[in-house]
Amino acid sequence: MRFFKSQSAKPETHAPDNGAAPKPGDDRNGREQLLAALLIDAVHHRALIGELTTLRDLHSLLDVPQPVALRVAHQLQKNGIALIEANMSDAFASVITIAPAIREQIRKGERSSPDLKPQPKS
Repeated sequence: MRFFKSQSAKPETHAPDNGAAPKPGDDRNGREQLLAALLIDAVHHRALIGELTTLRDLHSLLDVPQPVALRVAHQLQKNGIALIEANMSDAFASVITIAPAIREQIRKGERSSPDLKPQPKS
């Protein structure tokens, strides 16, 4: 399942096949897609139990640095997968929710579709 469009035409870099562990950043797009899926699940499940999720909550939910969590959240918003309700007095208190069309896909069990395309803006 893809959450992001490819951001560059550069080929992905991979660790050499010599048993060495990949270096940080070698597969950033893949890592961020995984984080996006985890973020969607976390925000959706919190909403099901009546909990709001703020931008401030994301890094602790995903156990990643705050800039990484915010980058993933804003990319999901850009692609129409998540909505961020801005809080003008405290940006980190802005609430993130899953877009209605995506919530409906999750409800119907269509989340495993091969590609979540950006949703049209309404």
